[in-house]
Parts: sequence; structure tokens; C-alpha cells
Amino acid sequence: MRESGTVLQRFAELPPAERAIRYYTAVSAETCRRSLRKFVRRAWPLIDPKPFIPSWHIDAICDHLAYVALGDIKNLMINIPPRMTKSSIVSVAFPAWVWCDEPEIQFLCASYAADLARLDAAKMRRLVESKWYMDRYPHVVLLADENRVDRFSNTMGGYRTSISVGSKTTGLGGDILILDDPHNAQEVESEAKRKGTIEWHDNAFRSRVNDPNKARRVYVGQRTHDGDVFGHVLALEEKRWVHLCLPMEYDGSRKCVTYINRGDGPEGEPIFRDPREKPNSLLCPERMGPEAVAREKEAVSARTWAAQYQQQPQGAGGRILKRSWWRLWEWPDWHPEYRKSERPLPDIFFVLQAYDTAFENDEQDSYTVRTTWGMFHHEELARKPGQGETARVVSKSQPRISAILLERRKWRPSFGEMLDEAIESAKTWEPDRILVEKKASGHSLIQEMRRKGLPVRAVKVQGDLVYRAHMASLPLEKGAIWYVNRKWAKDLIETCAKFPDVDFDDEVSSVAIALQYMRMYMDLQLEDEDDNKEDLDLFSPKLQRKSFYG
Repeated sequence: MRESGTVLQRFAELPPAERAIRYYTAVSAETCRRSLRKFVRRAWPLIDPKPFIPSWHIDAICDHLAYVALGDIKNLMINIPPRMTKSSIVSVAFPAWVWCDEPEIQFLCASYAADLARLDAAKMRRLVESKWYMDRYPHVVLLADENRVDRFSNTMGGYRTSISVGSKTTGLGGDILILDDPHNAQEVESEAKRKGTIEWHDNAFRSRVNDPNKARRVYVGQRTHDGDVFGHVLALEEKRWVHLCLPMEYDGSRKCVTYINRGDGPEGEPIFRDPREKPNSLLCPERMGPEAVAREKEAVSARTWAAQYQQQPQGAGGRILKRSWWRLWEWPDWHPEYRKSERPLPDIFFVLQAYDTAFENDEQDSYTVRTTWGMFHHEELARKPGQGETARVVSKSQPRISAILLERRKWRPSFGEMLDEAIESAKTWEPDRILVEKKASGHSLIQEMRRKGLPVRAVKVQGDLVYRAHMASLPLEKGAIWYVNRKWAKDLIETCAKFPDVDFDDEVSSVAIALQYMRMYMDLQLEDEDDNKEDLDLFSPKLQRKSFYG
């Protein structure tokens, strides 16, 4: 508390009634200064005339913002359904709370519309100029000659500048950047507008920090499209961001767990876990209960619900090869090594490589793609009940055959480069089977690989790729397909999830070939005009694989 000794001595000289009021105000000021949660609750009547509805998700937002203020989180992304008080907390209460302790902090705030940016700025200014705030934090005084809604400053050097997406940013800057609702949901399907917003973010807004070494960013909003700013940023630098993602209906496969992150990756123990356990549990039933959720689902499209309410845009969730079906190969969240060490690869008994080649005249712009997979016997891990954090790891299921994506190569080689790479890859991974689609661009490769003694198999596919993707999706849907925690793997999963709305489907083709072949264990076989019946049974377990992956 600022000058607490002097203040208390001054209070002692006051009449008892006034002294009690001053004591209460001082204690209230210090309590709120130390806790954004309490600041939001006490200041709420000045922010919104509607009653404050307490909820764990509001506490979670406040706690993460507090870490931003402390510098323990440098980049915070909050994805949450509409009408969950996100803007009132992030764009109104948070900057005013920061000024309680650091009035010199400068904010640059943006939203997709100038009216929205000014509305939140006006609410913050009214809060800072209120008697409640001024009684508690008299050191925060706004300058009379710089007190516009879109730009107001205090006597300690702090300011808040509010702009709209697409506006000029030359000469502007901030210690903390706040991007609140970067997209208009009604316009996000326009590729031109969506890409325009992303270009403005990349080229104009993101760099508007006063000190890059100390910069902090807070991006908040509902997801609107798999290619929105949020998806764009996560695709480029997910490791540097703390992602607080809270869907309306709980999905255990996407449980939100966050960590301290000072810009170089997660640190230490989790600071937050979504407290929900039951599938489809609502985010805040007091604000939006089961009946309201049911009505909203009927009123909007499935695509809108998935994006804006579940924070899983159609592309990210997937139409055929759904994103949520892929399983990350990591320790369970209850395991002592969770997020501390990389889970060793399983004992792989069969390695498979699948090629989609591109050498035909009409494929000049396409990629050649190779995916490498390892098949293994998987047992689900479980914690023995009643043993706490030191519980013994036990198996809770019978072993079943599963597969893990080990590597992906995507490039545009010449035929000679393709052959050399295939030979080197075979030396590295020692595949038991190499699959190459039986088409003109793969025929020569198949012949040359056979001359080199490689275990290649020509695969003749049936139907278009959409049909084949549907046919190959069962192992994914049944939870039998895993991936390693690498950016290239996540890029491939995103491409598969967006299919068929992708520019290049070569990765999807390679995945479909591999998954269809692996479904031999489920009585599904691919035709090969060069193989006989016996060739389909060439699985020959032979060695333990190395514990590494690309």
C-alpha cells in the first residue's frame, strides 16, 4: 500500500465515523490492488448495471491476466463463447486494475470495429474517473488536455489508445497490446476480409510494442473460422502463447491446462485446469443454462456453434478426419512426468511408409508427401485409485494394435532427388512396407525402389479422395492413431481437418493410403494389381525401434 504508515497516522486524527470510512476504503483499495478477482467484483456496478454473476471461468480469466501483469505470461490468448463478460474484464477492468499499481503502463487496444473499441474505452474511463476508484487510487489522475475516448492519459505517463482493425498504427505503441474480437463474425467467411485482418495484424499491429523484450499481448475473442487471427497465431508460434480455451460444452479430449510461459515455452506445474469432468458440462449454467443452450443450437448452424461456442472451427474440428480424433503421444495429465519429459516411443513392431508422388504434368504445383508410421500394441495407462500423486501406473485395458505418426516429409523434388531421399529414409526408418500409389508419377519410383531391394508395394486406389478419406477414418475415430508433439505433425493434422477445403491434398492422400492399409487388421484391404493374396500378409515383426522421431 502506498505510504501506508503516513496514511494511517493521518486517519488517527480524524473523527471516529470518518476514520472508520477511511480505514475501510484503504483496506478495500489494498485488497483490490492485490487481487484482480476482487477488483472486478467490487468495481462491477461501475462497469455493467446488470448483477455480477460469479463463475470459475471469470476467476480463471482474472488469474491469467494477473500473470500477464506480473510478466509471468507474455502472450495470452483467451477463446471463450460470446456473452461471457470477456470484454468487461479484459478491455475494461484489467487496464484500470493495472494502473492501481503501475499507472505508467501504456495500453494499445484494438477491436474489429471502432465503435466497440470506443465503447470499452469509455467504460474504462468512467471507471477510472469514478469516486469509488479515485478514493482508492488517488495517484491515478487523467490529464485534462488528453482525455478523449480513443486516447486518454494519466499524469504518471500511462495511457490507453483504442483503434479499430485495419486502421493506421504509425506512431502508436504500448507496453501491453490488447486485441479484443479481431473479426466480425458476419464477415469472417469472406476470405478477402479475413486475410486482410491477418495481414493488418502481422504487418501493423503485432509490432506496436514499446519494448520487444518486455512486451505483453492479450488476444481475446470467440473463434469464428479455422483461418482467423487466433488460428493463424497458434499455427505460427503456439509454443510462445498461453491458450485459455473454454468451450461452452466440456470436451474431455480438449481439456484446457495452462502453464507459466514467459515467451519461451511452458514452465513448471500447471497453473490452471478446466475443473469440469462430466462430458458436455456447461461453462456457466447461471449465465447460459441447458434450455438456453438448446435454443441457441437450434437457432445457429452447426458450423457456427462449433466455432463460436465450442472454440473449434469446422476446419479445426474436421469434417472427415476430425482433429479431435488424433491422440497426442504424451504422459497422462496425472503422471509425475506430465509436461516435464517427453514420453518415450512405444515398442514398435512394424514401420510403414506411404508416398503420394507428384511428377505428372498436371501435378507441377502439387507436393510429394511421405508419412512414416509405427504400429504397436497399446495399453491405456491409468492411476491406481487412492494412491495420490505417487500412484502406481497400472494398465486398465487389453492391448490393442495402434499406430503413431513418426514423420512427415513434404517437398517438390525431381525424380532423382525423390529416389535418393526414399533410399536414405529407408536406411533411417527401416520400413517393413513402403506404399506408393499406383499412378504414372509413382510407377517409375516403384520400379527403381524394387531394383534397390526396398519393400515397396504398389497401391491401386479406388474412388476419389473424399471417399477414401471416409473409408480410412475408422482407426482415427476409434482412437487408435497417435502423433508426436511436433509442429509438422500438427500442420498435417490441420490440413486433414480442413480437407476437402484445402489448396493441396497430398498429405491427406498419404494419410488415407496408410490408414487404409493399416485397417488390414480390421479386415479392410487395398487392391494392388501387382500383388497376389499372399502379399497381403507380409507383416513380419522383426526389431525394436529406436526412441527418436523427427
